[in-house]
Amino acid sequence: MIKFAEFIKAGVEVVVLLHELFSYLDNVKYSAEHVTHRMACYRYTVIAALEAIGVPLHKIHIVEEGTYHTTPEFVRDLWRLCKIVPQQAVKDAWNPGYEPDMLSPMLCPGLQALAEEYCNVDIQFGGTDQRGLFKFAELFMPLIGFADRARLMNPMLPSLRGGKMSSSHPPETKIMFQDPAPVVKEKIEKAYASAATTDQNGVFALVKDMLLPIRLLQAEGILEVQGAPGERRSKGLVLPRTNGRIPKEYLSIDEIKHDLEVKELASEVFTTAVADAVNILLDHVRQAYAMNEEWQKADKYGYPESA
Repeated sequence: MIKFAEFIKAGVEVVVLLHELFSYLDNVKYSAEHVTHRMACYRYTVIAALEAIGVPLHKIHIVEEGTYHTTPEFVRDLWRLCKIVPQQAVKDAWNPGYEPDMLSPMLCPGLQALAEEYCNVDIQFGGTDQRGLFKFAELFMPLIGFADRARLMNPMLPSLRGGKMSSSHPPETKIMFQDPAPVVKEKIEKAYASAATTDQNGVFALVKDMLLPIRLLQAEGILEVQGAPGERRSKGLVLPRTNGRIPKEYLSIDEIKHDLEVKELASEVFTTAVADAVNILLDHVRQAYAMNEEWQKADKYGYPESA
């Protein structure tokens, strides 16, 4: 979502697509009703998260797949794709060696490729896990007469325990939007303490890929910030140092790593500051959820305890 702000800074209009049909076909466990409620949760979460970091919402367009996927034109184009795409190309779009048991996931790469045309975009943006789906679109969209778009990939935020952070992974490996503040602090402290190397440290990734970019965009006036007009915003993280040294404004993760290594910055000070900064952002999301009965209802029915 920080990338959305960077796109806006560059003069790009941002379209966020909510894929309900894709999500329904891609899973074999949850009903269409479950998926619809989950899509509502995602919409509310995206909006609250964008508000939390200060992205101007009037520059973000949220589109639901259902606004076009039942039109005769879209169905016709999907069948046109089905006529020219080999089965192996669909499997490779997901993962080399992928052998789905069901037909439904085989339709999903085509849905995502056609979304470029039906959302009328010039660029498709996603994580590095989208590489196969992007390649699918690059290969087949021109063959049915549609323009080949640019496609950008972003590194995935790592898990607190290494590897990709995912909602399907155990609770201790990720930070959830609704995690209480003490839970967030505990997860960050444990993640930092248990990391074998700096490369596997998910806390450093939170700072490098989330907190520092947010501070810089706020200081540049790209992100809206609560507070007095004209109030100076630091471009980095201001942290107290050991032995009574004056606090330092850190602009890069490398500076932080260095001072941690030479003991100029205490690890407990660092993890507390990171947890506090993350919790300030999540406070808005938690409060938005608490005040939104429709969001709570969608959460209840989309993620029932029995599921």
